[in-house]
Amino acid sequence: GAGAGAGGKRDEERQLTLIEEAGWMHLAHDRRDFVFVEDAIGAIVAAMQYRSVQSSPTAFNIGSGEMSPLSSLSDEIQELASENREGKEISKIMAKSKNVIDVERSSAARAASLASNDYLRWSATTSLKDGAAKLLAWHLDRALPYFPPDSSASDEGEADYSIDLSGQSTASIPLDGEGILKRRGISSCSTAGDDPTCLREGHTLYPCASECATRSCTPSVFDGVISITQDATEGCDVVLYTMSLGYDIEEMALETEFSDGEAQEEWKESTVCTLAFVPSESRLVKAVIDQVPPNSLEDRGVSQRSDHETKVEHLNGYLAHQGWVLILVDGATEPLTAEDMFLVKLSPARLFHSSVRKAMFVDENFSHTPLPDDAQFLASETSRGVLKKRT
Repeated sequence: GAGAGAGGKRDEERQLTLIEEAGWMHLAHDRRDFVFVEDAIGAIVAAMQYRSVQSSPTAFNIGSGEMSPLSSLSDEIQELASENREGKEISKIMAKSKNVIDVERSSAARAASLASNDYLRWSATTSLKDGAAKLLAWHLDRALPYFPPDSSASDEGEADYSIDLSGQSTASIPLDGEGILKRRGISSCSTAGDDPTCLREGHTLYPCASECATRSCTPSVFDGVISITQDATEGCDVVLYTMSLGYDIEEMALETEFSDGEAQEEWKESTVCTLAFVPSESRLVKAVIDQVPPNSLEDRGVSQRSDHETKVEHLNGYLAHQGWVLILVDGATEPLTAEDMFLVKLSPARLFHSSVRKAMFVDENFSHTPLPDDAQFLASETSRGVLKKRT
């Protein structure tokens, strides 16, 4: 009895194969001639150019010429998915797909057909291995157009986007169809190019610092400050933040009350931290650094004679001005791209520590003074639920 119980537990822990998920175990060893859809389209286009001698209907047998069991295709997809930390979810996506045409082998049809490579000068060029990668990449791009499910999500469904792009492996960044193709050394086509036969789903590339980014992402000015902002917001429940980027700022018009969360924590309230993203080369930053006392510089490992770049490196995240902890962003005195300008406002989760539950952006031209108490109140209001109906 004990032996049977242990065996049953092992069976429950074993991950189901793709064929088992799809309920096709009875077809696992059936041999099929798999043809990738791009090759099949090429055959159809070639057949459209064919003219028979007597203008009579002609049947062509479109195939690769190689018979493989269904389990071979399943194994190829399973191998690609198992290399990825979202492998289980990817397998379920593939198993649930209903876009499958299972054509029974017909000896009569083969006897009536003509050899496509002889008459159409066509032959399949995509191997089963490459076809499996392209198939999985296509399904990923369609089913998960923004990014795959993050396995770091907690039981409450909140994902931890606190990723240091400069120090961690890209394994912590979700994998997309582009990544699947790269693993097999397959060059991908682009729907934005001049390739009318490209079947890949259009896939938007986001800045790597954005929580919407996959492994196929673009660099941004925020890549170098991710670890700094995560350290600065550790232990914060709410982040109240602003930015003055894309120009050489001389003075911040927006003022707040400095808060690093300690005052609220003492009263067991939601902790609020205040941050401001500003260009590291700006006149504002140079003026603020010039006001730092020599002993404070020494505490951070620099002196008054150190160059500006060294001071920025050691003081980033430790300077406060107008109530804001300054995050010094390199290369941000010139106009930024739209993606960079909207990243901090629309998708900032990866910039903050995993302890942060609410983030509130304040435009630098806001006419009122935003205070940590305001952020606390708004945070509580977004969590209170629906008010009872008044009588």
